[in-house]
Amino acid sequence: MSSTIRGMGATPLPEQAWQIGKTAASIAFVQEAERALAGTPQLTFKQVNVLSPASAAVKCGKRALTKPLSVADFLANGFPPE
Repeated sequence: MSSTIRGMGATPLPEQAWQIGKTAASIAFVQEAERALAGTPQLTFKQVNVLSPASAAVKCGKRALTKPLSVADFLANGFPPE
C-alpha cells in the first residue's frame, strides 16, 4: 500500500526527500553537480574539492539559490553574492 501512496505523490522517494523546501535553482544545481562529481564531465581534484562541499551545502539547506547557476559558472565564479 505504501508504494501506491508513494507513487501517487504523497511522499517523495527517499533519494528525493532532500528536495522538499528547496528552490528549483537549488535542485537543478545539486543535480548537475552530482552528475559532474560522478565523472561526466571529468573534473580536476581541485574542482571536486570545491564543488563537493558547495553541493552538500545547497543540498542540506545551508545555502539556497534563487537564480539558476551552472556548475561551470560556479567553478569559474563561486556562489553569487547573497
